[in-house]
Amino acid sequence: MPFDLAFEGRINLSHQNIMLTFFLAVLALKVFDLIRGEIKADYTVFAVIAVFLFYVFKDKRSFIRTGAGVAFLAVTRTMGYYCTTGLSMIPLLLYSGKRGKGLKWLFYAFYPGHLLLLYGIKLALSGQ
Repeated sequence: MPFDLAFEGRINLSHQNIMLTFFLAVLALKVFDLIRGEIKADYTVFAVIAVFLFYVFKDKRSFIRTGAGVAFLAVTRTMGYYCTTGLSMIPLLLYSGKRGKGLKWLFYAFYPGHLLLLYGIKLALSGQ
């Protein structure tokens, strides 16, 4: 507020001083530490950065947009199945930008549903 009052004479959120920049930088570092240190997610922090790159390049040509995130992920994680992430460029390049056929809830249910099915099979095979 003091920055706005000193330079604008009023509160103007369209432009802020370096304190907002520092706040956002510290917030990004905290999120990075949280993802890297405490949250054990698939693909680790590199997937988060890849998604960020997809967002940054969303207005660029499709190849640049998809290639940036996928190349980053493939280069940073070249061991095991991570090296196949380049294959994800195929459906991403074919995406028209239009919504699908309205099967959103089917896909939302499928992922946890198939995991629960696998768990049930595991329990049945282990005799529990």
